Amino acid sequence: KDKTSWNYVSYTTALEKCTSKYTGKSYTSSLLTGAAWDRTLGWIYETGNKTEMQIVGDSKDWGNYNDDTFSGTTELINTGSKEETKANNIYDLAGNVWEWTTEAVLPAYQVDRGGIYSDSASFSPSCSRLDNDSPDIANLAGLGFRPAIYL
Repeated sequence: KDKTSWNYVSYTTALEKCTSKYTGKSYTSSLLTGAAWDRTLGWIYETGNKTEMQIVGDSKDWGNYNDDTFSGTTELINTGSKEETKANNIYDLAGNVWEWTTEAVLPAYQVDRGGIYSDSASFSPSCSRLDNDSPDIANLAGLGFRPAIYL
């Protein structure tokens, strides 16, 4: 909550930051896998927090998009987490920035998930996959990451 996403970061840097964050503990950390992203969205749906349409069709009522329903964000800036952008106490799975995952399409392309603030929520809802980013790209304001802790 009330944090700004780390953006302008390559896949390699994001993975390094995530895997080195919690060294020496009884758990590991990394980027989210595509399966973990999908399972998290499934859990949000199963608990009744969001409907299927809010996850796969139009996430504007819980995402940070240029057509969101709570702030009307239209500027191409990263506005950070707000109370309205959470589901089951997880912030910014819908909109805000595309997030690197460990999922790959080809050796040359990594998969990003979640949508971006400059798109409409129906164009890139929370379940969206973007699978054409080179792991070396780091010059995009709308590309960030989410550390995951695996117990």
